[in-house]
Amino acid sequence: MTLYQVPKYFGRYTKPGEPKGFDVGRIDLLIVDEAGQVDTPLGLAVIALAQRALVVGGGEKQLAPVWALDEETDREIAEGAGIEMGEWAEDLRERGVTASAPSSLMRAASHASRWSFGDDEPGLLLREHFRCHPGIIGFNNELLYDGLLEPKRPADKSLLDGIRPAFGWIDVAGSEDSRRGSSRVNEPEAKAIAAWIVENFASFYDLYHHQQNEADKKVDAAALIGVVTPFRAQADVISDEIRKAASNADASADLPTNLADKITVGTAHRLQGAERPIILFSAVYGSGSPQAGFIDANPELMNVAVSRAKDLLVVFASPIRWDNGKIFSVMSRFATRTARAVRTETADVEEPVTFMDPTEGEVSSIAAPDPERPELISEPASTSAPEATRPDAPAQATATAAAQQGTLSTVLGRWREAGELRGDDADLSTPALNLRLADAGVLVGKPGEWAPTRLAAVLGVLEVERSTYNSLEYTPQMQELLLGLYRDGRL
Repeated sequence: MTLYQVPKYFGRYTKPGEPKGFDVGRIDLLIVDEAGQVDTPLGLAVIALAQRALVVGGGEKQLAPVWALDEETDREIAEGAGIEMGEWAEDLRERGVTASAPSSLMRAASHASRWSFGDDEPGLLLREHFRCHPGIIGFNNELLYDGLLEPKRPADKSLLDGIRPAFGWIDVAGSEDSRRGSSRVNEPEAKAIAAWIVENFASFYDLYHHQQNEADKKVDAAALIGVVTPFRAQADVISDEIRKAASNADASADLPTNLADKITVGTAHRLQGAERPIILFSAVYGSGSPQAGFIDANPELMNVAVSRAKDLLVVFASPIRWDNGKIFSVMSRFATRTARAVRTETADVEEPVTFMDPTEGEVSSIAAPDPERPELISEPASTSAPEATRPDAPAQATATAAAQQGTLSTVLGRWREAGELRGDDADLSTPALNLRLADAGVLVGKPGEWAPTRLAAVLGVLEVERSTYNSLEYTPQMQELLLGLYRDGRL
C-alpha cells in the first residue's frame, strides 16, 4: 500500500465529533521502499504507527521528494512555531526532518541509524550492483558514489558485448532547443531518436526475442527499449516522432504494429524502478544553450536515468554538451562518441537569449546569441555591488532598494498578486522557479544549496547573512530583469 493509505487501514473507530484515533504500535515491522522520494512529515507520521521500521530505497542520490515548500518559507514557519533558527539549520535540516529540500524520509532514517559507510556517511549502502553493464554503472559510480559501488554483473552477460559499446553518445546535427510552456523541447533530437529506433528495432528484437531459446529470457517488444529525457514536453515530442517515423517506414523495417505504444518514453520519474536492455537519453539542451542547468542541478535524476539501462545506453545530444558541465564532463569519460546527420524541415526555432560570464562560463538569459561572438556581454570591469546598494549611492535609492529587496518567495508572490504568471504557471512554486533560474544560469548548486553565479551576484542576487543561515535575496533591478525574461518566455 502507499503511505497515504496507511491511516485507512490502521485507524480506530471514533464516535462522531471525536478526534480520529490510530492503532499506534500495531505494525510490528514497517518496510518503506523508495524512501528517498518520501517527504519527511508524511513518512514520520506513518512510522509512528510501527514498533520497528526498515527504510530502504535509492538513498539520497536518487529521486527526491517533490516539495511544496521552499527553504525560506519552511524557515519562516519553523520560526513561527518557536523553533530557533540555529536548531533548524544545524540540526533539523541536517538530519532531514524539515519540510523542504534536502530533507526526505531516507535522510531522516539514515541519520537516525547507528550505521555509517564511506566517509562517515549515515546509514547503510547496498554496494553490490547487478543490473547494469559495468561500462554503464561506472558513470554513476564516479558521479555520485565515490567509487563505492561494486559492479557484479559480468560484461559478457550482455547480449551486445563485443557488438556495441555499452555506453554510446551520438552528436545530433542541428540540435536546438526551445521553450514549450514551462518545459523544453528539441525536435532534431526527437527525430534522431525516432529514426534510430526504426532503423534498429528489428535487429534488437531478433536478438533479444527470437534468438532466445528459453521462454523466460525472451524480451517482449514492449520491454526492449526505453527513452528517458529531463523534460515531459520532450517525451511527448519523441513519442509523436516515433509514431510518424514508424508510419513512414516501409515493410522491410519489420516493425511491430503500433511501435510507438511499445516504447516507454518519459522522465526519470516515470521510469523509476523500471529497467530495459536498451535506454536512449535525450539531453534536450541544444547548441544555443551553453549550459544544461536543470541537468547539472539534479545529478540524482541522471543517476536514475542512466541506471535504467542493462546492456546499452545511448545519449543523443548537441555536440556542445560533450565534456561540458558537471554531468556531461563525467559522461564524456565513459561514452563512445559518434556523429549523426539529421535532416529536418522544422520551422526556425528562436534561440535562447543568453549572456556569459567569460571568467567562469556561467550563463543567464539576456541577449540573443551571436554565432560569431560567443561572449555576448563582457563582465563589468568592477565587480562591486549593484548601484542601488553601493556605499556611494544616494541614501534615498539605498533605502528604496532595501524596502523592495526580497527572497524568491517574495518575488514570486509579487508576480502572482500582479497577475504576471502565465496560465500554465498558476501553481508555480519557488523550488520550481529556482530550477528555472539554474537553467538560465542565474543560480548554481542544487535544491537547498543554491548560490548565485558570479555574474548574477554582480547584477543583484545577494547572499544575505542571517544569524544562523544565508538567504538569497533579489534587488529591485534584478527582479525587473527576471520579470522581463519571464514575460518574454525565456524563464
